[in-house]
Amino acid sequence: MPAKKHPYGDVVLVDEKDKVLGKREKLLAHRQGDLHRGYVVLLMDDKGVVLAKRAEGKHCWPGFWDGTVASHSDANMKKDFATFDRDVKKRFRLEMDVQITRVLPLVNFHYRAVCPRKSLVEHELCDFAIAQCDGVVKNPGNDEVSGVKHLPYDHFNDDFFHDFKTVTPWFLIGLALVRHNIGSSHDILRMLGIHKGVIHG
Repeated sequence: MPAKKHPYGDVVLVDEKDKVLGKREKLLAHRQGDLHRGYVVLLMDDKGVVLAKRAEGKHCWPGFWDGTVASHSDANMKKDFATFDRDVKKRFRLEMDVQITRVLPLVNFHYRAVCPRKSLVEHELCDFAIAQCDGVVKNPGNDEVSGVKHLPYDHFNDDFFHDFKTVTPWFLIGLALVRHNIGSSHDILRMLGIHKGVIHG
């Protein structure tokens, strides 16, 4: 008999050393605060840095600004770049209708945060990555994303979140760690060959 598929999908449960413990239905894991794998990806397109606003129907942090895509690692339990790259590109196609040309993981971190609206818990070992695509991303207006905002590369600095009152905690934590471990936001852009709003191959 095939394994039962839950309507919200499964997440991969892990310990603090990223040892796989099994799978659990996603909503139940968020209610119980189970530690699981997740990721957030910030996209750079031809117009700038793309932030996404989470749809109001989302269980966790509805209506908050986030990285372009935030999701959970593939429930096949593998942990390698090929699997991560495939998961991220698939998620961007589903949520943003975008074909990603490059994915670059930067940091991994452990956090726990309680959603202020619904008392659900995100407790993750989270990968923070940046990605590139050709063209300009538009608002998909679907069940995942209710809006997008482009930040021009020239304005992508250490204070660019001052305009937002609601930003997901995992994105703020991940971005702070990237700046601490890698350098300024402009250093991050240079890693992708981006300078003054131009993406170089």
